[in-house]
Amino acid sequence: MAMTEQGLAALPVGNQPRVLLIDDDRALAEMLQAYFANYAVDLRAAYTGQDGLRAAREMQPDIILLDIHLPDISGFDVAKQLQQHPKTAYIPIIFLTEVRGREALLSGLRLGADDYITKPFDLHELRLRIRNTLESARRVHRFHPVTGLASPEVLQQALQERLQHRMPWALLGVFIENFDDLRQRYGILAANDALYAIGKLVHYVLRGVSTEDLAAHLSDVDFAFLTVPERLPRYQKRVREILEPKLPYFYAWEDWQQLPEDRRLRLHLCSLTHRDGHWEHAGEVLKHLERQRAEA
Repeated sequence: MAMTEQGLAALPVGNQPRVLLIDDDRALAEMLQAYFANYAVDLRAAYTGQDGLRAAREMQPDIILLDIHLPDISGFDVAKQLQQHPKTAYIPIIFLTEVRGREALLSGLRLGADDYITKPFDLHELRLRIRNTLESARRVHRFHPVTGLASPEVLQQALQERLQHRMPWALLGVFIENFDDLRQRYGILAANDALYAIGKLVHYVLRGVSTEDLAAHLSDVDFAFLTVPERLPRYQKRVREILEPKLPYFYAWEDWQQLPEDRRLRLHLCSLTHRDGHWEHAGEVLKHLERQRAEA
């Protein structure tokens, strides 16, 4: 369904689109925050490249507005690092710059930029470019590029349909703890191999219970099964039997033996059903599931 100009808020997971601006112009940041607040857009700012990288990993925004000229490292270097980290590799980027030359434009496009806008820019044009980029990202990124499982957006849409039609539902969150530690220990390629294998195991669990249900990503390394309450215990049992015993195989044996338990890959399961509360919006359910994880 196409969005209207006022429809930015309807797009991503959660209640508002999350935009990260990485630009050292504080006046511009304040102006954009005030402007986009009128359109229910959560725009946050970072003023250096390194702060922007940290904010992107923590916030995981729906889109990044990235200035090319930053006080510490270039916007091109920021884009490269964003694309090398699994948590930020698939976030759309719009470059902001005062440079109008063809070579700068090509450099940004070679890095996979989704769009490019020169300063000074028209706010209405910027809003439309953000809208179009988010819409394009939603169409393209319906499946995770590493695991092939459904994206968080697909999960939210499927859950929202069940809420709207007052259908029974159950949600099992499968949170993979300490994945960042594995990535730092063995590198991005090995971590992606592990993520691919975990995704295959999640799909195998799904096939063994019901092809009528949905297995999807909650985040880049966390998963969920959307099912009905009657099948929830079977998913919990199969995840424990099939996925959990495989986690040691992603390590060298000596590392697994020597690592303290609180630093190893491990599973944390959380579940919710329609009987646990009254929700109108799928985003609220997913946030409640995340709070369960945080409070455990």
